[in-house]
Amino acid sequence: MSFLPDDYKPLQSSAGGYIKLQPGENKIRCLGNLRELSPNYTPASPDDKPTVIHGMIGWSTKMGDDGKPTRQPHRLRPGDAIDNPEFDEPAKEFWAMIIYNYAAEVVQVWDIPQKSIRDQLVSFGKDADWGDLRTFPISVTRTGEGLETRYSVTPKPKSEISDEIKEAINASPINLKALYDNGDPFTLSSGGDELPY
Repeated sequence: MSFLPDDYKPLQSSAGGYIKLQPGENKIRCLGNLRELSPNYTPASPDDKPTVIHGMIGWSTKMGDDGKPTRQPHRLRPGDAIDNPEFDEPAKEFWAMIIYNYAAEVVQVWDIPQKSIRDQLVSFGKDADWGDLRTFPISVTRTGEGLETRYSVTPKPKSEISDEIKEAINASPINLKALYDNGDPFTLSSGGDELPY
């Protein structure tokens, strides 16, 4: 007999709209379609909202109204001109993808600036045994701290998206394109309320 019940789960703090990878294992379900990264991709409907976006991101520091410096992201669409002198450091590639976070039991946005993670996801996407990332959960394991932080991505057995995840998707409409304008992807504009997956 254990002190805690077998089905005990620690309480989660408010998860927020973005996943922050915690040390150790982070189990997620990619809901983004990597085919959308192709310049030749055409959505089924003009109102379809993307489930994954990519581009370049640069950061600049500006003085806020309170006189304190604040860092601001500048996300650029593929093909946009990159004005590196405007940024504190050279712009680098990013992905943003809609995911389901199993620990928090919510749909979130996964901002992926780490090339090592993107490379592993592309590798699974190209592998005939895995293919579409939406067809299986993955575990992203984070080890180390600071400059020594490392990430490994492990696929889990393929499975259908559960009814609970489908309900969470319906309750969490997200417009990733708002990120290009430093907008809030959780504030939807009109149209495109169909499930993209």
